[in-house]
Amino acid sequence: MRNTMVWGCVLALMLTAAPAAQAGAPGPDREGWPATRAGQLAHRWVAAFDAGEKEMKACLADVMSTTALTKKPMLSRVERYRDLKERFGSLTLVSVDKSEATSIEVTLAAADLSSHHFVFHLEAKPPYKLEQVGMMEGMHAGIGSFFHH
Repeated sequence: MRNTMVWGCVLALMLTAAPAAQAGAPGPDREGWPATRAGQLAHRWVAAFDAGEKEMKACLADVMSTTALTKKPMLSRVERYRDLKERFGSLTLVSVDKSEATSIEVTLAAADLSSHHFVFHLEAKPPYKLEQVGMMEGMHAGIGSFFHH
């Protein structure tokens, strides 16, 4: 009887300690974005996309690397934003397909519920800003096109 009580207590401690230990580990936010630098910047990009052009301009100025803005100036990025905004309306996270320290690949749903695969790449050194935002389109039998923002 005493053995049963001891094992019951041990089991109860194990079951309550496991979730407590995991609670300290960074997990996804309420919307499912990983608690990584790549996840945070991608989430900000998507939130700005949904909020409007003014918010997207401010976001791009803040989260894109100097190198990225030199390669593709703000005006080009805003024009591409307008095209995508007209085409998609809004974007919502469907799934995180791959998450690494300097990149994240996600599937986003447009307002019409069509799915689109986006890739966000960060700089490999501080301040770890976005170097590229890309979208894979027309994925059929491994053949597709890639644009970057």
